Amino acid sequence: MMSVVISQPCPACKGFMVVEHPDWADFIRYFKQRGLKIIDMENGVADAWFAGRGHLFPPAQKIPCTHCRATGLVNDAIPLDRFIQLINQQEYSSCRLH
Repeated sequence: MMSVVISQPCPACKGFMVVEHPDWADFIRYFKQRGLKIIDMENGVADAWFAGRGHLFPPAQKIPCTHCRATGLVNDAIPLDRFIQLINQQEYSSCRLH
């Protein structure tokens, strides 16, 4: 059966090619739960928190998306007949065809 390969925005990075470093997501949650202020972060709270997780310095807040290999797109092969149905429903009207 024939298929069509389509590219869609990556669901992990929403097409931006980067995602938040998981340690930063944890830190922001920690920061908010304790009601800390920006001045606390400037006074070494972030450095100490990340040092406790093995980082010499806080890592980059955004890192390349591994889901799409930092392309912003994911490819999907779908059967041609299903693709025709979806085009008629305009489900894939904004996707890139290959």
